[in-house]
Amino acid sequence: MKIIGNLIDKLGNLYAQEKISQPVVTYGILVALLGIILLGSMHYLTTFSANINAASPKIPVTSFVHLLVKGDFIMQAGICKEPAGCDIQEQTLNISSASGVKISEDKILTASHFCERFLEIETRKGEIDRDGDLLKDVHFVARDYTGRSHNLKVETLHRNSDLCIVSGKGIKGEIAKLSRTQPAQFERVWNVAAPQGIFFPSAPLLLEGFYNGRTYQIGVHLSIPAAPGSSGSPVFRSDGTLVSIIHSVHPTFQMSSYGSSIVDIRKIILASE
Repeated sequence: MKIIGNLIDKLGNLYAQEKISQPVVTYGILVALLGIILLGSMHYLTTFSANINAASPKIPVTSFVHLLVKGDFIMQAGICKEPAGCDIQEQTLNISSASGVKISEDKILTASHFCERFLEIETRKGEIDRDGDLLKDVHFVARDYTGRSHNLKVETLHRNSDLCIVSGKGIKGEIAKLSRTQPAQFERVWNVAAPQGIFFPSAPLLLEGFYNGRTYQIGVHLSIPAAPGSSGSPVFRSDGTLVSIIHSVHPTFQMSSYGSSIVDIRKIILASE
């Protein structure tokens, strides 16, 4: 920048001594201004890039697991009065979805109310719904980071903190490490989730927000966008350690979400060992 300033001064002096014409001076000033703009842009881009790299968190996204409750339905079973003369079709449909995080080689941590939802749906096997479809069977399935599906079994429910541990074999991905302490108030945190069932293998949603503090009524308060399907999703600090599991969202403002504390998470994991 100093060099460009000296160049402009020199052009002015030469013009004053009538050694160069006004068009040359104008052209030189324009070139100098263009140089200033380019240097400023390079400085901004360099600074922006450096800030992005410096702030990039080490989030273990491969520890994320997409959870599904699936049902095998015999379509229109209630309407088909004479099975021999009906074209009976069977379909497997997604009934409900949530999120989870891998906490050991064969265990996943998620929200208790989702596990209870699966157990409740399981009791409806053999029933015919309002559309006349018969629920033949129910499956609790995990899709790991690679997109592979695995059958799950409910191991532990902890309703007070809305936490549940399920187990399955062959689940790929990192094992999430637990934070030793609660985050500081208004500390920046990251969430990996599948809101509204949105999940793409190897490219899950990574959301950013703040840890607002702990409330004794509903756990911890977070400024992280959430929606149905976010239940059970992990919240990480910048060092990649797990600090919360989201279990609910404010009914009128989706940027206000709530989760289980790291204290409760440690308790249920310890009790399951």
